[in-house]
Amino acid sequence: MSRIRVMLIEDDYYARYAFYSLLSKDRRTTVLDEAHNIEEAQWLLEVNGKPVLPDIILVDVDPFGQERDPVELLRGLMDWLRRRKLPCKVVCCLMEPTLPFIRAAVELGVDAILKKEEAAGNIADVVERVHQGFFCYTRSVSERAFGRIQGVQHAACYLVPPRRGMPLNRALQRVARLYCEDNLPAAEIAEILHLSESGVRRQIRRIYQILGVHSREEARQKLRGIE
Repeated sequence: MSRIRVMLIEDDYYARYAFYSLLSKDRRTTVLDEAHNIEEAQWLLEVNGKPVLPDIILVDVDPFGQERDPVELLRGLMDWLRRRKLPCKVVCCLMEPTLPFIRAAVELGVDAILKKEEAAGNIADVVERVHQGFFCYTRSVSERAFGRIQGVQHAACYLVPPRRGMPLNRALQRVARLYCEDNLPAAEIAEILHLSESGVRRQIRRIYQILGVHSREEARQKLRGIE
């Protein structure tokens, strides 16, 4: 059985790392390419002339919202894919889905609308469902749009179940990824995150305490189980 090929479009390193890690570890999916923004993704798909195309494009529209309208960015991507007749399905995620954005995304023909924090732990399931022809959405999207949008052209819809809770806050998650997955020492983590080495060591001890582990390897295995 061949894996579902995914292209990631995400400009936040930690979010991209998390998605990459989850999709790469799952037997159903593989990350074909990563892009910092939509323009870079278009370049990778067009200029490189790669013979293998992604089945799914996972795009986060949040990073661009401060300077450009996320709806226009999404419209540009969808129109570009249609003009070039690229049969990629599009999974759109953002921090706070609004009703106007949801309506526009449905009209543009996306295959999933996700609130990022609600879908992160289940992203491989979402990719598989979209590949099977489902329209996927998370609970926040349902709460904002249920009964108010029309035009979803899919055989079935899939409400993404709530993810299992991550016991670490965002700051501790960043330290945990660098410490457990990248295997970096406290001194290098401190330099990357602009923290003191003693502060990083305190955070590592706190991570051990929260996870109930006593070593880096135990923490790594516990975090992979949560993800």
